[in-house]
Amino acid sequence: MVLDKKSLRNGKILFEISLNQPNKATISAMLEAEKIAKDPNVKGYHDLDELFEDLNEIIKI
Repeated sequence: MVLDKKSLRNGKILFEISLNQPNKATISAMLEAEKIAKDPNVKGYHDLDELFEDLNEIIKI
């Protein structure tokens, strides 16, 4: 309520509202992920058990 009263008295919101913009490394990672997701040659998984089987095979557990 105090925030509401101060906002009304000052005629504005007392904090900044902004969108966080990703940095260059994050944008690059997002673009890479999108590229991988659209690549039909990259194997995808719909089942975690299948994913973990392949991972175990790769690391020889």
